[in-house]
Amino acid sequence: GTWCGGERGEKEPNSARVILHFDVDCFYCQVEELRDPSLRLKPVAICQKYIVVTSNYPARELGVGKLVRITEALKIVPDLTLVNGEDLTPYRNVSKQIYSVLSRFGVAERMGMDEVWVDVTDRCRAEADRLVRDGGESPGWVGHLHRSSVLVSASGCRVQDIRVEEGHSGDRGGGDYGNQESESVPFSDLLLRVGCRLAQEARDTVKREVGIRCS
Repeated sequence: GTWCGGERGEKEPNSARVILHFDVDCFYCQVEELRDPSLRLKPVAICQKYIVVTSNYPARELGVGKLVRITEALKIVPDLTLVNGEDLTPYRNVSKQIYSVLSRFGVAERMGMDEVWVDVTDRCRAEADRLVRDGGESPGWVGHLHRSSVLVSASGCRVQDIRVEEGHSGDRGGGDYGNQESESVPFSDLLLRVGCRLAQEARDTVKREVGIRCS
């Protein structure tokens, strides 16, 4: 097998490590849904003092976003379910559970209660080396593959999320970017292919063991 930059053993700048980023969707709301399953599918807002600090997707679709006054939120959605989120203990406890699960996949670092970075380089390199050595197929991509040739735009719910613009299709597993012989795939791409599948495994494990969905 070869690296993108040449024969195996040459280090590639900017592509030497595989870092996964996990962000829990509507973290506070998901925690409250675990505590009270009847909240699922209802528009829900988590409040601290007189402010809606966050809301779930049903509430956001109806126009209730983050950091709005409770009085304003109730004008927009009169039947909005309000949950007092001033006691952070339940959120901290679930955050620790998520971190504990993700730490099994690599060196993890938390950023706040609902985001975790995990360095999975060693696991990805070991699996990529095995694929090259055994001549196995390179795994296909999982989820969307955003390349510079594909136009993207911000999400309506989370402005920091990118989405493929209407009329364009993001690359997905299969086709030109599906399974290929490992030796025909640049090693940096092979690492990322292994990494994206490891990310899916980690998300599935968090959902199964903690009951929390993350992206």
